Amino acid sequence: MGSASLILIFITWSWIVVIVNASDHQPKLSDYDSLRVDDGKHFPIVKNLHLNWYGHSIKAIIGQLGRDLYRKLPPCSNGPIYAATEAISNAFKSLEADLTPEQIIERDHKGFAFMERHQMEKLYRDQGVDVSSVSSDLDGYANLTNEDRIEALWSRIERIALNVSDESLARSKRQISWISVSSPLILAPFMFAPGFGLAVLGPVILSPGIFSPFVMNAAALSPYILSPGVAMPFILSPYLLGPYILSPLVLAPFILTPYVLSPNILNPYLLSPLILSPLALCPDILSPQVLGGPILSPSVLSPAILTDSYLVANILSPTFLS
Repeated sequence: MGSASLILIFITWSWIVVIVNASDHQPKLSDYDSLRVDDGKHFPIVKNLHLNWYGHSIKAIIGQLGRDLYRKLPPCSNGPIYAATEAISNAFKSLEADLTPEQIIERDHKGFAFMERHQMEKLYRDQGVDVSSVSSDLDGYANLTNEDRIEALWSRIERIALNVSDESLARSKRQISWISVSSPLILAPFMFAPGFGLAVLGPVILSPGIFSPFVMNAAALSPYILSPGVAMPFILSPYLLGPYILSPLVLAPFILTPYVLSPNILNPYLLSPLILSPLALCPDILSPQVLGGPILSPSVLSPAILTDSYLVANILSPTFLS
């Protein structure tokens, strides 16, 4: 008998043994209990493991793309880029070597640590920045407590997450300042930003708002133009010469909010009644209302011109030449 015949007999016998063993023991679901992932204990470990894999994979892909792009750069441009990145890397390596034991512990525990003034000055000098030009900022930083630094850090993170620049923050101070003069809000949508205080020459243009009540927010010469609003009640917020133009309002009741010389032009209202809010010289021009109307709100010289209203009630609200 040849070797080929022996090999064939051995393979046939092995398959017979496997089939017999499989018929003797049928697998059950309980046989795999030891491989099951426990939701309370093991699942977070497996989840973090996968997240780390994904993170390292993305980093590797981005790193490889960066290397490929760097190789494709012309020689005249990759030299300055390499020199700049090398200088930044050396500066931060020097900063890391200068960390105190307390900063290292805090960094390892929280993931970050605050620099001291002398460390910031050294970092500025390594980057070629004149320290005297930022001395006032460094003085303010040095006077902050650790709690103030944490609050400032989270505030900066919030502004980065919301994509709010310092300039737009200055423009939006009308919403948070008690007195604001000549601070227009242009192309700056806002949400959950209540308004307080007095605003003069603070028009709101192309800036829709939502869930932003105005409480004790008097205004003068502050029109709303192309700025719709939802859930924006006006409470104790009188205004003068503040017309609403193409700025529809929904769920925006006016409560104890008198207004004068503030017409509504092409400005529909929905669920926005006037409650204890007298008005004068405020005509409604092409500004229909639905589910609203004045309640204990007298009006003078405020006619509705080409304006239809639906499901609107006039309750104890006398009118004169309106």
